[in-house]
Amino acid sequence: MTTIPPQANWGGNPHVNDLAQARPRSRIKATGTITRQTLTLVATSPSMLFSFSDGSVEIGLLFIGQRYVPGLAVGVRCQVEGTAQYWAGNLVIWNPIYEFIYDE
Repeated sequence: MTTIPPQANWGGNPHVNDLAQARPRSRIKATGTITRQTLTLVATSPSMLFSFSDGSVEIGLLFIGQRYVPGLAVGVRCQVEGTAQYWAGNLVIWNPIYEFIYDE
């Protein structure tokens, strides 16, 4: 797996690997654990909201229009990638790309 340097550019925006450095419109690629999951509404669309932590802070992973996200549950380790933005007063990544991390 290729690791992106912490300050690589993505469309002119910084690319961060540490959630503590995440800001709105920053591109994030981080590894961590799902700590909570909730079914919520975005407008009138049911959506899954996961809390994701890399050990420093938590950020939301919001899957619009999804009542279930295959494989994601509390305690699952994964790497996520996407662009951060505010939703309901919290920093979230909408519809992130995710990859499972298996400890050997």
